[in-house]
Amino acid sequence: MKKESHFNLLNSQNKRRRRKLIVRFILSGLIFLSAVTLVIWIVFYSPIFKFNEIVIKNIENEKIKEDISDFFKTKLSTGPLLIRLLGFNNFLAWPKSIDAADLKSLPTIADLKITREYNENALIIEVSERQPFAIWCLNKILPSRCFWFDETGEIFKESLTATGNLVQVVSDYSQDNLTFQSKVLPDELNANLISILKVLESIPLDVQTITLEDIALEEIKVQIRRGPIIYFSLARQADNFKAALKSLVNNPDFKKYQYIDLRSENRIYYQ
Repeated sequence: MKKESHFNLLNSQNKRRRRKLIVRFILSGLIFLSAVTLVIWIVFYSPIFKFNEIVIKNIENEKIKEDISDFFKTKLSTGPLLIRLLGFNNFLAWPKSIDAADLKSLPTIADLKITREYNENALIIEVSERQPFAIWCLNKILPSRCFWFDETGEIFKESLTATGNLVQVVSDYSQDNLTFQSKVLPDELNANLISILKVLESIPLDVQTITLEDIALEEIKVQIRRGPIIYFSLARQADNFKAALKSLVNNPDFKKYQYIDLRSENRIYYQ
């Protein structure tokens, strides 16, 4: 009898322990589900992460504003499932930054900075537009096509053909396949081109034409109105010739020169 009574007592204790474990498990599960439900509600449905307006700063062009808005609508609607579930007006769906590859569909934009203003329920997009540096005209094709390019040499929008001294125009008779996001010249020549244009801009020259006749020659020909032709090499920076060229330009006989040749390293030839 004692053994049977002891067995029943142990059995009863085990049952109570199992019931407690089951109750604890159920309570833990309910607490976990409640926490998950609360997090889902906060993230997806509460107003905490919702914004009511998008403010695009540093730009006045309404067409570009529309392009930026359409760009993000497409990006978010085609992104991962979680981003699509969060929705367009959820702060958490928006990226922290935009890389260069993403900006290919917005060629006039150099950078986009996204700021979340939780207190104002607003998303701020600060825009940095590409700044026009000069015009590049493809004259090998007919009709010719002209593009604006920035100080990195990257093409970002089309341009009408321009003449005069208000803006520098490079006439390209060698290439025929440039388009948006491409550089006007290969990387090994591009930086040197920019240095040539900056030197020309810094010296009071009445430039008539700037010409690339054959990219294989790696040279730029600059015709001065009622003055000489200046030859620059695309194989090296033009800054080293700036002081010497300025001195020649200030020479009273400058307009009598036929040419000034800056294509040799550390040497200037003129006649």
